[in-house]
Amino acid sequence: MKRLKTLERIVTSNITRLALASAFIAVTIPAILGITGCDSPTAPKNQAPKTRIESTRLVGNNAYVSATGTDEDGSIEGFFYSLDNGIWQPEPGQDFYKIFKGLPTGDHNIRVKTFDSDNEADPSPENWDFTVDPITEQGTIVFTAEINGNYEIFTMNPDGSDKQRVTHTEYDEVYPSWNPDKTKIIYSSEIGEFYQLFKIYPDGNFPVQLTNDTENNWLPQYSPDGQEIVFTRGRDLHLMNNNGTNSRYLTTGREARWHPTESKLVYTDGPFLGAKLFTINKDGSNREQLTFDNSDDVSPAYNQTGSQIIYTHRRNNSYDLFRMNCDGTQQVPISTGVQKIYSPMFSPDYSKIIFHSCQSTPWGIIYSIDATGGNLENLTSEYTGAKYPNWK
Repeated sequence: MKRLKTLERIVTSNITRLALASAFIAVTIPAILGITGCDSPTAPKNQAPKTRIESTRLVGNNAYVSATGTDEDGSIEGFFYSLDNGIWQPEPGQDFYKIFKGLPTGDHNIRVKTFDSDNEADPSPENWDFTVDPITEQGTIVFTAEINGNYEIFTMNPDGSDKQRVTHTEYDEVYPSWNPDKTKIIYSSEIGEFYQLFKIYPDGNFPVQLTNDTENNWLPQYSPDGQEIVFTRGRDLHLMNNNGTNSRYLTTGREARWHPTESKLVYTDGPFLGAKLFTINKDGSNREQLTFDNSDDVSPAYNQTGSQIIYTHRRNNSYDLFRMNCDGTQQVPISTGVQKIYSPMFSPDYSKIIFHSCQSTPWGIIYSIDATGGNLENLTSEYTGAKYPNWK
């Protein structure tokens, strides 16, 4: 009997110890895991990803949007976007960059939301509301302006409104030109000892260097289909693909502009005092001279049908605006009200002409006039200087 009681005490003591140990575990382990009350450890719930619009820009009637996403318990798989409350469209990738081209005038809304590897989407999409001005139906102008002693690329509406800076570098950027759908700008940059060609999106994103030569590369122009670029290298004209490959010699000359519908170009050739205008096919054939007088003819550009050419003609020690038929006949002056005119170009609808003048300042002022002359308008009065307009 005595032994039995001793055994009962031992068993009771062990049971008590087990109970205390269990109680310790029940309290301590949840505390370590951050579990309180009567909760038990369970798998955490998936967290929805979050979206942030990084930048937006409206250039003419093209809208540019970039966005990023974050996800605490997974990875970003892509984005959904919606224009004007339309159907959500998927866009895979770690970052979002989208161009909405050719938007009609009026109010618009773009929504963006992230989705993750668990196929969860941000429940609170980012929004951008904006308005496309009716003036953008007349096109958009890209140009160079002087800022603190440095030339940079800008865009503006045809009436001079909504000026936006594109490049932000320590180098001079000059001779900008649009690609056909106005989603890229090509230009010359004094990045080193020589000017090289770059292309960039109009919102300033993704600059890409296209040339790396031991000569200056100037005055680039996209072909009407956007597949090729003509430019001046040294004192010659060259062609290359729009990604900078397959660069090849075309002919002697400078300042080439494409015919809007044919595989030919109009350009300047000859000495700087005594230059003349020529045309040539892009394969180098059929070179024809258009002007023959004893003056200088420079900066030619076709109208939108290719039937006429506008250019600068030097007379009485001043460069004035002229036009002629595409075969060089009927050369007539256009009244502008200013002199020392350079880089003329027709508006897309042929109703206006844009150019820069160095009459009042060597840095240049950009003007527009009616295609028939008159109605002179200063578009860049707020800048010390502005040059090389390109209107599309």
